[in-house]
Amino acid sequence: MEQDIIFRIGQYNYGLDVSFVTAIESVVEIVPVPNAPTTILGLMNLRGEVIPVYSLHRRFHLPESEPGSGSKLIVVHIGEKLLAFFVDEVIDMTEFSSEAICKPPKMVKNEHTGYIRGVAKKGRTLVLLLEPAGVFEGNEEAMVEEMLANLAS
Repeated sequence: MEQDIIFRIGQYNYGLDVSFVTAIESVVEIVPVPNAPTTILGLMNLRGEVIPVYSLHRRFHLPESEPGSGSKLIVVHIGEKLLAFFVDEVIDMTEFSSEAICKPPKMVKNEHTGYIRGVAKKGRTLVLLLEPAGVFEGNEEAMVEEMLANLAS
């Protein structure tokens, strides 16, 4: 069994293993950072810690959405780093049996889709299960680390 946080981006459902999730927060002020990677919306202050806010809309090439009443920031840990994913809505926490999760088809698995760790069936709906470390593309992770290092100095 695996527990996942199910959330919506646009009209699609995604899931994150709860073991990666540190917090689910209401949208707070996000301060834009000039010259940051295009997927970084900016920085947020969470209980005194500065955390980059990542746009899964931009990463997945989906239309941007304005923060609404259901919008949330899902704070995840990737190794020692914290990153907040901006999502349109957190839907549920669900347990998936191993039989309900399958590997993504080989034809959709490539260097641009390293964020997909599996596909789960929830009723008639498919949920793409994400690998948080896989969302970074190209040198984004290094750019985010450099941005945070510059802020700390």
